[in-house]
Amino acid sequence: MRKYISIIILVCSFCIWWACSAEGVVPSNNSTATNTGVGGSLAKFAIVGNFLYVINDIDLKTYDITQPETPKFVGTTAVGWGIETLYPYGKNLFLGSQRGVYLYEIQPDGKPIQKSFYQHFQACDPVVASGQYAYSTIRSGFDCRIRDTINELHILDVSDINKPVMVSKVKMTNPIGLGIDGNTLFVCDAGLRILDVTDKKNPRELHHLKDIDAIDVIVLSKHLLIIGTKTLTQVDYKDIAKPVVVSKLPLKS
Repeated sequence: MRKYISIIILVCSFCIWWACSAEGVVPSNNSTATNTGVGGSLAKFAIVGNFLYVINDIDLKTYDITQPETPKFVGTTAVGWGIETLYPYGKNLFLGSQRGVYLYEIQPDGKPIQKSFYQHFQACDPVVASGQYAYSTIRSGFDCRIRDTINELHILDVSDINKPVMVSKVKMTNPIGLGIDGNTLFVCDAGLRILDVTDKKNPRELHHLKDIDAIDVIVLSKHLLIIGTKTLTQVDYKDIAKPVVVSKLPLKS
């Protein structure tokens, strides 16, 4: 997975610039946020308001970018080991790790404070959020330090950020990145799965596009940017009943 990080960072960087620069654009996967960059579920940095958040394997770092030309380091928050992904939603940050999901609340001064932790089996764990729910994929594999066949989608009720509760789980093949737009969830799993999650206890699969090379997905105004091992694919889903592959761009590793 590490050899694809540079591709994902490049695409996420473009999306953060696009979301912050495009006049009138509201990110589909973070509709309550203002002036917030858009990235995929495997992103390691995010912009929320005037602050930039960056993770490494153990820490969450905060920068004040009120003056983009002269960013100021705010501080480092020690999180734990195996931190892999960072996803912003509203005033909260969701950190996916090999042990579970860390939930942080952003204070007025930009500093994040941990509110809770949702623990699962040791596995890879990207996460996205929308409304009072968070969605996390759990996958097995050597890179995830687990050899068992634990491959699932977990839906969490995070209405009380201090006490996240799992509402349901769905069996998957080997899920990686995911994205959310309202009640439509996109999961990179042996292609791209599109699920209706209106009923959080009983998610319903609408489509499984098996011919798409998919590691992570970025949701942008009824369009998807899907990052794969060798391809960047754009999908139009204005008509959710008939998603259309608009283009495919080869990527060099």
